[in-house]
Amino acid sequence: MSPITIPRLYCPFTPSVNPFAAAVTIHTDDWVRRFGLHTGAAWQKYKADNFTQLTARFYTTAGLERLAAANDLVVLLFAVDDLLDDQLQRSSLIQQKERLQAFIEQVTAITSGAAPSVAPDAMPWLAALADVWERLCAFGPPQWQQQFAKSILKMFRTAIWEFDNARGQLPTIAQYVEKRQYLGAAFITIGMIQVIEDIPLPPEVLQHPRVQEMVMLCRNIICWANDLFSLGKEQQHGDGHNLVTLLQTERNLTQDEAILCTTAMHDADMFKFLRLSKQLPSFDAATNKHLERYAGTLNRHIRGNVDWSVQDTKRYSFVYGK
Repeated sequence: MSPITIPRLYCPFTPSVNPFAAAVTIHTDDWVRRFGLHTGAAWQKYKADNFTQLTARFYTTAGLERLAAANDLVVLLFAVDDLLDDQLQRSSLIQQKERLQAFIEQVTAITSGAAPSVAPDAMPWLAALADVWERLCAFGPPQWQQQFAKSILKMFRTAIWEFDNARGQLPTIAQYVEKRQYLGAAFITIGMIQVIEDIPLPPEVLQHPRVQEMVMLCRNIICWANDLFSLGKEQQHGDGHNLVTLLQTERNLTQDEAILCTTAMHDADMFKFLRLSKQLPSFDAATNKHLERYAGTLNRHIRGNVDWSVQDTKRYSFVYGK
């Protein structure tokens, strides 16, 4: 089968990479070996995925320790995501809904400070999570820890929704659009921005309606781009949770038509995001400066996801349009 052609996405942001990327690669490789997250052929795939470059494009001004913690969590989340995505060869961890729920309960125990009862086949993932969670908590205040733990739980609860769909009827486009921003690393990496980039923004700023809408649009933009870039991979794995696939089915489109429709949704959300970027709410001078940094990191998330997918990783196979 020839690679899928993806039209060029509208993305007017300047690319950049954190200068600690090389050092973080060395750190995370050692961390992955220590916890046995990837061995044998899985190790080679992990190296080809090149997640450090993604994290370094997201957080371009973070210090070494914070960037390393962020990258470790990204690697761990992608490893679990791969377990969930492969509908044809399911890991023993998630072959049954009850086992997936038990795994999520163990994750929740770690992020709430309790000692989980760990199933042997879940040990590497949970031990790695406990390690990186402790390091993240050293950077983030208790209020952020509680909110971030809720985000991780929400992501996994949405994974149960996805698990149920895989065994029955796939969601409608409307249902998928509502849930998609919680499925994938962007939901978590955006939630880490203020801690990894050390941007002290109070809750009332982050919860401002315009800021919340920007965050939602940023997640969706990344998700629609990812649905395009990962389409071939997900087709191979039998995973129908992809906007292109759902558009084909629900609207009776060809694959090329559904790809163009997904691209249009991406670009439409991008234009909304750009308009909001010019209408940031105003607070005091120091807060406004921090908010501009936060908005700039959202920009780099969008740009970094495209550049990593197109240039840096072998995780996906596609032809990027002219």
